[in-house]
Amino acid sequence: MKAITLFWLFIACVSCSNSTPKSNIATQDKATSVLNIYVLNTLKTLLNRDVNEVKGLLYPDWVSLRDTVFESDDESQWKGIVFYNKSKGLLFVETSWENENIIKRITVLSSDIVGLYGLKIGAKFIDISPYLSQIIPSYPDGYFGLKVKNDNQITCFFDISNNSDISIGNVKFETIPDNLVVEQILIE
Repeated sequence: MKAITLFWLFIACVSCSNSTPKSNIATQDKATSVLNIYVLNTLKTLLNRDVNEVKGLLYPDWVSLRDTVFESDDESQWKGIVFYNKSKGLLFVETSWENENIIKRITVLSSDIVGLYGLKIGAKFIDISPYLSQIIPSYPDGYFGLKVKNDNQITCFFDISNNSDISIGNVKFETIPDNLVVEQILIE
């Protein structure tokens, strides 16, 4: 009798250790197959991927993608994809004129996409300044951006339309106005 009890106990233990509840499998499959584009760091996974692979990924049901072509002042062209939530533009991904197949840049256009430390379109400089590099990069007149500390792939560009000193590159980190607002986030 003791041998039969041990035999059934052994069978029960082996069966439990080799099975995974079906609800866990469904959750894992769904989590890995739908890309949440509303998380800034998740978007970085699109970089250096083939543009056709990016189009083939699964996104939330309300997200649609449209092909586009970008053109520079010298008439160079390269491919891109615009992501929409209904008719609202969320972001666009771009290849480059050097390689029209590989994603090299992502531009976030929507405040619905949020990153660590509250990084998002509409965030005020005063709220995110502790997370930004104090090194002021050089940009053409009319543009002002700061990279995220410890993450050179993300740059926050600010609306400087009412700040003439900043628009011509005349600024030090400690003199940046607290009320500047992020108007675009670039991932490259």
